[in-house]
Amino acid sequence: MSGNRIFLCLLSCNHFSCPVTVFLASDDLRVAEALFRFIDRTIDTELSSELAFLVSYDETKRAIQEIVDMPARKIDLFIRFCLGNNGRLSVRKRASHFDFLLDEEIARMEQAVQSAYGDGGKSSNNE
Repeated sequence: MSGNRIFLCLLSCNHFSCPVTVFLASDDLRVAEALFRFIDRTIDTELSSELAFLVSYDETKRAIQEIVDMPARKIDLFIRFCLGNNGRLSVRKRASHFDFLLDEEIARMEQAVQSAYGDGGKSSNNE
């Protein structure tokens, strides 16, 4: 056996009331510690913003379902178009995909997007 030592690390994170335990076998404790910091940082930043985005998306979808009876696929398309255009549906997208909706319905649906995201519907998420 060579002079390498194996570290068995137990990494635990308790974010979002969902404990995560990772077992890592490494010959370098620094690698294990760096991995733990990376996982912790990812959970704190990336996962938090993704969850916030999804919560807002669900709120928006429910609000739009109360405004108009439309298939979920169309609602998803409407939300994506608005998020890509500062919370508003472009004239071109309306004509090509949502010409059956009334002006009042469009305005209320855009307001739902803007209200749920709290920043005019702007999103850095491209989903």
